[in-house]
Amino acid sequence: MDNLSIGKRNKIRLGYARTSTAKQHLSRQIKKLKENGVIDRDIFTDQMTGKEIHRPGLDRMLDEARVLKDRGYEVELIFDDISRFSRTSEEGQELYWKLLEEGYQLTFLAASHINSERMKERLIVMNNIDVNNLGKLGKALKEFIIAIIQHQVATEFDRVQVEREEIVRKITEGLARPEVKPKLGKRRILPENLKEVMKELTEKKINRTEAAKKLGISRSCLFKNYNLYLKAGSENE
Repeated sequence: MDNLSIGKRNKIRLGYARTSTAKQHLSRQIKKLKENGVIDRDIFTDQMTGKEIHRPGLDRMLDEARVLKDRGYEVELIFDDISRFSRTSEEGQELYWKLLEEGYQLTFLAASHINSERMKERLIVMNNIDVNNLGKLGKALKEFIIAIIQHQVATEFDRVQVEREEIVRKITEGLARPEVKPKLGKRRILPENLKEVMKELTEKKINRTEAAKKLGISRSCLFKNYNLYLKAGSENE
């Protein structure tokens, strides 16, 4: 049978899900893939950072896609988002156009404006422009449409890379941030009589209201930082 005569009835959807670590869950992505027509056996997964060069799950999906395409099937590759698609903006764009050129349908559930079907619609419009009748204007119009399409795809991949780098920056800064020691309320200088006042308080010679007055702080401040004042008072011994 001619491959072109098989049509959409032999269309197969392959889905890909990825998390950055093994501790994260794939369930949300897998659920969305199933809701969009991907069956369990056609879902491929990885649990590793997108910066890894080799992603076994993605590689297996692309290998399966090529086999199915060679057998005459129409293959749709479905991703939850383009952040699952590639490690970098440059790599993502290169892979996107390569797969589109090879005839695969690409679907990004969270970025439908760059789905391959949308791009094909625009390319059809471009191909219908009669360059011969419009002359230089027709040629310029075609180049303009191509530039818009390429810009939209590039912008989306760039956006994801910037967001990824920002997340990494925040994590790195968080790890590098020095440990913050607990403060005793807003008072940076401990009262000179802290030890004797806390001793009187723990021996129930005075109550907390009286202790706060002797320390020169509010009663609420003493209540809020009681354990810290108690510890600080004993360390002054």
